[in-house]
Amino acid sequence: MRNGLRILNGYNFKCSLQVFSPQLSDLLTAIRLNPNIGFTIAVTGWPLTANQNGFLRWRQAMAALSECENVRVVISAIECAFGMNWSLAPVLPWIQTVFEFFGPERTMFGSHRLISGLAASFAAIYAAYETMATPLSATEQDAVFRRNATEWFRLPAAAAPSAAVIR
Repeated sequence: MRNGLRILNGYNFKCSLQVFSPQLSDLLTAIRLNPNIGFTIAVTGWPLTANQNGFLRWRQAMAALSECENVRVVISAIECAFGMNWSLAPVLPWIQTVFEFFGPERTMFGSHRLISGLAASFAAIYAAYETMATPLSATEQDAVFRRNATEWFRLPAAAAPSAAVIR
């Protein structure tokens, strides 16, 4: 993996990773060796064990990853980590930890359509994301819902949506 990643240095690519939480610590070395590559950790670092022990191990790995400025986290696919019948209360500590370590500047909400549609409607998932983002300012909410992804993935800039569209 290390040699393959070095090849990306010349192409200004991003490396989006879907790794399971026990693999996060191993990934840290590769990320540190490639500070010029942007790494996107998908599925909130894909927690495999949603108990207290699993949370503490995941939290430790995420803390270490957050020290690398070339890492962003996508909050998505919650049903993959927490089950098809997930609810907001047990998920919130995990999301708050992402915001604690990566801040709204390095965090993005993402979708996992069509799989997430098996767990909940788009409206329900979006409402949960809005609740997760409640502590953030309007500017920070715009960042995690839109601006960070636009900048990180170098998408064409679009006019900021009105508050009515975001809500």
